[in-house]
Amino acid sequence: MDETDIHMGVGGQQYVITMAGDNDAIQSPSNTNRESVTVVETVAADGSVLAPFIILKGKAHLSK
Repeated sequence: MDETDIHMGVGGQQYVITMAGDNDAIQSPSNTNRESVTVVETVAADGSVLAPFIILKGKAHLSK
């Protein structure tokens, strides 16, 4: 089983083209302003694979 965390809206390799000297145009993503998604992948020793399980942000919590 492997659990991978994915940050939505944050790319790996990105290129930003701006005018020379325009430092205000470059913004890095904030650590607090993004959504995380978790993907769980499961592969058994015999090679059988389960479908990926994707965990998104919850909307409501159940009460006891």
